[in-house]
Amino acid sequence: MFPTDHYQPAAPSTLDLVESSAEYLKIIQRRLAEIEPDVEGIQLAVYYAGMDPHEGSAFGGLPGCDAGLLQARERLVFRWLAERKIPCAWAIGGGYLGPDLDRRGLVDLHRTTVEQAASCETALLSGSCHIQPAFFNENRCE
Repeated sequence: MFPTDHYQPAAPSTLDLVESSAEYLKIIQRRLAEIEPDVEGIQLAVYYAGMDPHEGSAFGGLPGCDAGLLQARERLVFRWLAERKIPCAWAIGGGYLGPDLDRRGLVDLHRTTVEQAASCETALLSGSCHIQPAFFNENRCE
């Protein structure tokens, strides 16, 4: 977090400070599992697909968090929502240009969000999305 960021956790909001890229998807998967019992009451998900975690981002970058990891994050989130038929309003954002992330690289990261949202929705509707919730890295949409 940045020195000017202020966050006061209050139910049902949470904040996880992730210090290892190896834990990044596991934490997201755990948070999704925690809301599973209440999924019937979810009328709309709002997802901010921020790219700040990318290792090249000038602010917020997490070492080892590359484009592949962020693609897996997007796939995990959009599949989870689509499988449960939860409508989602989402926005791209974040990621700060710097020596290790140029404009083209940032655009490519944001494009990944759009592609994953579209491909998982299409695959789910066609019946070709194979979900294995316990092993997020093996989930795949064909």
